[in-house]
Amino acid sequence: MTQCTTLDLKNNQISEIQKGAFAGLSNLQNLVLGVNQISVFPDGVFSNLNNLHKLSLHANKISKIPDGALAGLIYLEELDLGSNQISEIQYGAFTGLSNLTKLSLFSNNISLIQHNAFAGLSNLQTLWLHQNQISYLSDGTFTGLSSLHTLELQQNKISQIPAGTFTSLNLQTLWLDENQISEIADGSFAGLSNLQTLRLSYNQISVIPNAAFSSLSNLETLWLQNNQISEIQDGAFNKLYSSPTLKLGGNQLTSLGSNLFANIPRPFTLYLFGSHWDCETMCWLMNEKKRWHHSMAQQTLVNSKMCCRRLELIELLRGG
Repeated sequence: MTQCTTLDLKNNQISEIQKGAFAGLSNLQNLVLGVNQISVFPDGVFSNLNNLHKLSLHANKISKIPDGALAGLIYLEELDLGSNQISEIQYGAFTGLSNLTKLSLFSNNISLIQHNAFAGLSNLQTLWLHQNQISYLSDGTFTGLSSLHTLELQQNKISQIPAGTFTSLNLQTLWLDENQISEIADGSFAGLSNLQTLRLSYNQISVIPNAAFSSLSNLETLWLQNNQISEIQDGAFNKLYSSPTLKLGGNQLTSLGSNLFANIPRPFTLYLFGSHWDCETMCWLMNEKKRWHHSMAQQTLVNSKMCCRRLELIELLRGG
């Protein structure tokens, strides 16, 4: 057993791990304890596993990560604690895991993340926190995660994003869909100049303010569909310089400002399904399609007044 590098104990009825259970397994690199009945584990139970790279405790009954419980796992790179019953992430829970790159905490009951709870995880790249009960984020929630590039927070109960929440991060992907976000404050996404994907769909956002995305100059994908958006202020997309894909369908928009997309490099992709546009917006969309999908020499742009009259006539003939 001393040369064992992988130990798979998933899908058993293990309810307790005693101290010394892994004695003599100093070469173990991958330990799988998922889909068991484990609710607690003693401090230092993994302390002799100096070469462990992956630890899965997925789908157990763990409700708390005690201080020092994971001490000694200095080379651990991946930790899976998803689908447990954890309600709080305490300061010190991940002390000593300086080489961790992936941390899964999805599908728990997490409602509170203590200030500096992730301190010391300077090499963490991916953090899964979706499908929890998180309602509040602060500017200290993600302190210390200087290498983080993917953060998934979808399917929580987050209602607002205070300015500075993500300032210390170097994110490329941020998922916040299926929360309860009702507004985007100036500075909500401050500092995320390298962000490429932002998902905010299926929230309760009603207005997109002028400077909402002013820090996101490298954004490539923005999902805003299925909110309650009735207004997008001019300038909201002025700093999106990477020809992004914008999803705006399923909202309460009826018109789009003529200069709303003026600074976005063409061509870019715009999804507008499930909305009822006024005739001027429809004409603008028709002209934009002709501008960027056909040669100007081959197409004549539609006069907005003539276009509106034609659309109104079509609607009249349909009995609308």
